[in-house]
Amino acid sequence: MSSTTVTGTITSGNITVTIPTPAAGATGPAGPAGTSPTAASIAATLAATPSFITAVATALKGSTTTTPTVTPSTNNTVIKLGSTAAITDASGNKWTIGSNGVIAVNGTPDTTTANVTQIAYVNGVVWQENTSNLWWSKTSPSAGWLPSGGTSTSPLSTTTTPPVTTPPVVTPPATTGTFGIAVSGNKLINTQTGATVQLRGCDVSGLESVAIQGWSPADPWGGQTPIWTNITTGWKLNAVRIPLNSASWLGLTTYDYSGATRKADPGSNYQATVLAKVQAATAAGLFVIIDLHWNAPKLLVTGQTVPQPFSPMGQAPLADADYSITFWTQVATMFKGFPNVIFDLFNEPYPDSYGTPSGVSPWSLLRDGGTLNKFPNNTSNGANFEMDQNWTAAGMQAMLNAVRATGATNVVMTAGLAYASDQSQWVAYAPVDPLKQLACSVHFYPAYGATFGTPTYNTLNATTCANILAVKAAGYPIIIGETGGHDVAGTPNDVFIQNILAFADANGLSILGWTWNVWGNTDNVLIKDTSGTPTDGYGVVFKNWSTTHA
Repeated sequence: MSSTTVTGTITSGNITVTIPTPAAGATGPAGPAGTSPTAASIAATLAATPSFITAVATALKGSTTTTPTVTPSTNNTVIKLGSTAAITDASGNKWTIGSNGVIAVNGTPDTTTANVTQIAYVNGVVWQENTSNLWWSKTSPSAGWLPSGGTSTSPLSTTTTPPVTTPPVVTPPATTGTFGIAVSGNKLINTQTGATVQLRGCDVSGLESVAIQGWSPADPWGGQTPIWTNITTGWKLNAVRIPLNSASWLGLTTYDYSGATRKADPGSNYQATVLAKVQAATAAGLFVIIDLHWNAPKLLVTGQTVPQPFSPMGQAPLADADYSITFWTQVATMFKGFPNVIFDLFNEPYPDSYGTPSGVSPWSLLRDGGTLNKFPNNTSNGANFEMDQNWTAAGMQAMLNAVRATGATNVVMTAGLAYASDQSQWVAYAPVDPLKQLACSVHFYPAYGATFGTPTYNTLNATTCANILAVKAAGYPIIIGETGGHDVAGTPNDVFIQNILAFADANGLSILGWTWNVWGNTDNVLIKDTSGTPTDGYGVVFKNWSTTHA
């Protein structure tokens, strides 16, 4: 197609007008078919319509490119074969079914599809069903259809919500001279005295696992409740971190991959127990970190036709959109009157090594949430495997927003990638907290697989140290919420623990040791008994350090 271009100076600016030559047999706006208008005739026409040209020039002058707002289809939208309607995904792509049963995206056939009877849009993911009643899903036009062999379980479901429970009565501490903690620049301060605070503490495991595994319905902490004075007086620690399970908190009935069900709060006492322990720790003068440790989304399981609440029996790569937002809304509502409580939004993210679709930034997923394409099955009694199912993660920003929406002003911690050990892009992807009460969560253990006592074991990872100090220099406090060392009987010392404690002291970092539990493990256990006798090696070094601080 040829064209004639006329350039003229218009009072509103310079405009180039291009008018195509009409094709043979057509009627053109400026002449008979197959002819091209002359420059003189176009100029005369433009001169005769100055108001039109002025309007166009004004519109073009200083115009900017804007991205149209995309309104995706509503959840559970279904388009059946024979319909001319389309599903619109979050990126604005249009998905249709041709009369031949082949899906088209933006008008381009997807030749990997055939015999499709319907497509559906569920939780931001496009699904297709074929004449064999099998389903596949895609997260984007360029992604592959999963699972490879299809699934007979339909993704379509109605929205399920956690059961309505009556929360326990919350009695916050007295407001006069309240004991609390806040962020001030890259430090933590005691709100009662204004003094800088270094958290020196311990994790107490149990609440993330005991209830969901049904071990002790009467005590969801499984007999692991500390004697608080052993922590405060015996070891001179000032902080405790308490890992939780979102399904137990929400009182869900969950499903294992086998289809078996569990009562995540079998004693119907989980929230009351957490509240009582936080109140007791507060009364003992401890700062308390509440941590979302184990969680799971809704997934397809054996014998079910729609996704069900999956049993959180291990560490997920990210928080989930199905339940984690509700969890933090409820937790923040309960503890917003406890200024000594810190909210650790998610324990150990690892989308950098698990479940992130090709081309998607794991750092973006961490902050903003999004679709992952697999989930770890930790419910099969050792026969664990990956479940190739799409699910939606909740980002740190959404969880922080949920906390702040309750009116809670508590300090919030967020971790980086690689199980909270990578802070290389933490500052760039940190969620925005309007209250500026955000701290960086770090987990720092000896090098994975290193032999105790070797230089590889003893030496702190230089990159990790540099990343930590860069975050602090950018204006954020650092809380090393977990560290650990070797504690087998007869261990004379643990140089790694000596080094990381010295690093924390030298740089004003908070640090807590995993774990204050009488487990008898050869690593990462601080105590031998409930009276607080330190384990050999790790425990002795940690207690010697903590008791030298005021």
